[in-house]
Amino acid sequence: LTSTLPASSGEGTPGRGLKDFIRAQVERRWNLDLATLGDSEFTVPIHVKMTKDGVVLKAEIVNSSRSNDPAYREIAVSARNAVTLSSPIALPPGNYQDVMDMVLELNPRDTLR
Repeated sequence: LTSTLPASSGEGTPGRGLKDFIRAQVERRWNLDLATLGDSEFTVPIHVKMTKDGVVLKAEIVNSSRSNDPAYREIAVSARNAVTLSSPIALPPGNYQDVMDMVLELNPRDTLR
């Protein structure tokens, strides 16, 4: 079995298909407080470094102009925690860099679908 997902789009940067694969696993671990989310529409960028074995080395909320918004901050922290809880992330077969560096754009509305 071989992966049809692009393993990399550059030096240690996963391709879009692989990021979507990783994002789906993270979203399954994302526990949202729907009352906090309310009618808000936004995405939460999380800077992730992980090994080729799927072990998350770092998950940080990327600075945002909304970081002073308490609701955004709570959702962003829960997104970061979801990345950490997903470790090790199951990756499809393929050749990966020893350390992959990416920014995952997580949308809380996607977890509700």
